[in-house]
Amino acid sequence: MQKPIVLNGLVHLQIGDSTVTFSNVISGPGGFFWDNYNNTVVFTATNTYQGITDLRSGRTLALAGNGSISDSTNIMLTGATLDVTKRTDQTLTLALGQTLQGNGTVNGSLGVGAGVILSPGGTGAIGTITVSSNVVLAGTAMMEVNKTAATSDLVSSSGNIAYGGTLNVANLAGTLAAGDSFTLFSGATYSGTFAAINPTTPGPGLAWNTANLDINGKLSIVAAAVPPTIKNITVSGGNVVISGTDNTGSGGTYHVLSSTNVTLPIGSWTVLTNGTFSGSGTFSFTNPVVGNQNRFYILKVP
Repeated sequence: MQKPIVLNGLVHLQIGDSTVTFSNVISGPGGFFWDNYNNTVVFTATNTYQGITDLRSGRTLALAGNGSISDSTNIMLTGATLDVTKRTDQTLTLALGQTLQGNGTVNGSLGVGAGVILSPGGTGAIGTITVSSNVVLAGTAMMEVNKTAATSDLVSSSGNIAYGGTLNVANLAGTLAAGDSFTLFSGATYSGTFAAINPTTPGPGLAWNTANLDINGKLSIVAAAVPPTIKNITVSGGNVVISGTDNTGSGGTYHVLSSTNVTLPIGSWTVLTNGTFSGSGTFSFTNPVVGNQNRFYILKVP
């Protein structure tokens, strides 16, 4: 097909059992869904239509040469394949404002650029997006887990998965706890790191453990570390006695700072002492009472 096509709404694409190539530009504010017949559709033009690309039921859309769908804001795979191995770069490069979601396969490499959302399964559903070659993540990976069902979204690659951008994690059911672990990525190799994880913690008293992301694609949950704490301040014989713990028992150095003005920046507080936690992780420091002003104390570690 060589004449330009303009999609003004949602079109139901129906093509018979043979490969059909669209070499013309497909434009317009609309999009299409395709759910029947056993064949491959090939796009070879730089298409500019802005609506959905909804591929269902085992269909294969192939992009060849410089063929692209970079303006289609929502690409939905439901048991379907996007084949980019006939493109010059053999890569599906998603552009600013695009979303790739659902369950399906990208045959070739996948590039998720800044401002792009990758969402296996789609919102509120667990799913898998499988990529036959490398994956580069530089946008937002929207990954959902289900604690109750012990399942999670998955990005699976036969090549390298390069982490970057933001990892968003949402729990669909159950209560997350220390010891939970979810395989979000499965690649032959891994590289890079996420710039941020949202939310910043899985919950009160918990923290993300990303140590295994570049080993086996697993994101785990651990108990959040408790920072060193001043536990007691007493006055005895004209002295202030301050004691506390590092809450780990690992030792290390500490600094006790003081100020009569709690609103001052920490850098303006007075250092009263520098010390080393005991072998059991405790400390105690005695300082004479000075003047008759309110005085505040803070424990600082390097």
